[in-house]
Amino acid sequence: MRDGRAVLLLGPSGVGKSTLAAALAAAGFEILGDDTIALWQDETRANWRVFPSGVALKLWGDALEALGVSAAGLRPVAAGVGKFYLPVGQAADASGYSVDSIVLLRTQNGIDRPEFSTIELLEAIQGITENLYRPMFVEALGKNAIAFTRICSLAAATKVTVLSRPPEHATLPILVEMLDKDLRRQT
Repeated sequence: MRDGRAVLLLGPSGVGKSTLAAALAAAGFEILGDDTIALWQDETRANWRVFPSGVALKLWGDALEALGVSAAGLRPVAAGVGKFYLPVGQAADASGYSVDSIVLLRTQNGIDRPEFSTIELLEAIQGITENLYRPMFVEALGKNAIAFTRICSLAAATKVTVLSRPPEHATLPILVEMLDKDLRRQT
């Protein structure tokens, strides 16, 4: 998040969301959470707001190394796992922030540089749906129709793009620059 405007990073486990968030934090972005965030439509039902959910990221040792951060002194997520909590600053304002864009992060073999691509509404809906946290809870509560309606509304109201990146961490500075430029372009 920068200047009160949030970018949501979505993607499967291991795609590098937390690593990219840590690199964004180092570049001056505020981090609103890791793994999960809370989203609400505003009173007009036209815009979405994100609310902070934490001030630490969970990163594997290789991601810390790529960021130039030592795991020494960091609290492990679990004993012997090799994943650590990385504090990323103060909690952001609890009043919520405008969701300006959603980025579906993907790794792709065979490319040298990260690249943005625009997607159609149906692909955006699918990408958001695939990243719904604990969908079995939605199903168990009988809320599939409501969840789908809200996902469609979110996808229709928000710019959704795909950001493909090589599997290596070496392109982190380029990813940060691309996201920063994209967010500034939307002002």
